[in-house]
Amino acid sequence: MISLIMLGSVINYLTRSTLAVAAPTLLKELHISAQEYSWIIGAFQGAIMLQPICGYVLDVPAERIDVWRFDTAVGRALGLTSAATANQVVELLEQALRLDPDFAAAAALAGEEYLARYFHQAPGTSLAERDRAVELLQRILPVCGSDAKLLSTCGLMLCQLRDYDRGLELALRAVAENPNDSVALSGAGVVCLFAGDLKVASDYQLRALKLNPNEYFAHAQLTCVSHIRMAEKQFGEAIEWALRSLSGSAYYTPTYWMLVAGHAHLKQLDEARRHLDELLKLDPDLTISKLRLGQHARDPWRVEVLFEGLRLAGLPER
Repeated sequence: MISLIMLGSVINYLTRSTLAVAAPTLLKELHISAQEYSWIIGAFQGAIMLQPICGYVLDVPAERIDVWRFDTAVGRALGLTSAATANQVVELLEQALRLDPDFAAAAALAGEEYLARYFHQAPGTSLAERDRAVELLQRILPVCGSDAKLLSTCGLMLCQLRDYDRGLELALRAVAENPNDSVALSGAGVVCLFAGDLKVASDYQLRALKLNPNEYFAHAQLTCVSHIRMAEKQFGEAIEWALRSLSGSAYYTPTYWMLVAGHAHLKQLDEARRHLDELLKLDPDLTISKLRLGQHARDPWRVEVLFEGLRLAGLPER
């Protein structure tokens, strides 16, 4: 970190020195006066001082404005967009695949989105989307190589398809290939939640959040930590993590699963039912049997804890 700061300072100094050295040539070539050139230098110095503010404007609000579109493409924030928008994004990815069937990144994004929608039982999902995801997965697996993001995507998809061993293997391999990739870490955290060790799952998600707290799908990572705490029967902590996620996205339905179930397990049924009402506004057709289609784990308790809480709060079985 110190080296990067020093490098930035040196580059800044060299840039300012270059402007001074180049002054005679620029004055002649641009036909400007020394006073006009001084204004240019002043503007440059002012812009340098505003760099932190510019970075904030570009990185934070801009991410928030476009996050819902990008989340749809990567399939890690289902429920953040309308079904119509999600369909449009998937169709664009399908168009890319028609132009280039070997475009692995597009296949991964589309396959992950299809399967994630089915996994979360998003409105409008179908078995055909699951089948298409399997087809795309088979296309991606042979070309993953050492690509951490492709490995992570395939690991997630295999886990969702109940191939827990292969899914866990690829997810952990993704982290080994790039231990500082927040996407790979987050994916491994999800896979470990459903197929591996809960402490490892928590460590991966927390490290991903620490590396990039402004990640565009940070709310999904926070919800994953909440789910881990639910599986550990730490219901109060699970609610706290879910509320943090809710502040990042009020449209991510899994967050409400945690809030409803967490409050229900703590016998806070009024709060549980309030959050259930909010959940049903987002997904009016949700039932426990519908949720079971996509929610499963090697250790059944890790999803049963959600079903039990939702049932206590009044979500119908069918």
